[in-house]
Amino acid sequence: MEETTNEMMNEMTYEAADDLMMSQDEGTQAEIATIREAYTEKINAAIGADDDKLAIELSRQFRDEAFEAIFGENARKRDVA
Repeated sequence: MEETTNEMMNEMTYEAADDLMMSQDEGTQAEIATIREAYTEKINAAIGADDDKLAIELSRQFRDEAFEAIFGENARKRDVA
């Protein structure tokens, strides 16, 4: 069966994410886990309070902090939304 473009893109994205996680040292992985844990609680609370704007903003903050943990504060950020 022939793969669709969407399926191929998903496979490439997952492979890249897996490769990135495998290339991170244990300290960086632990830092990201700590950041994720802190934001998960806050995001879930915002969702529980039906505050979608806050949940989205917290998700963006999580993304930015995780990005900085992986690539450093001076890494060039791209807005691909």
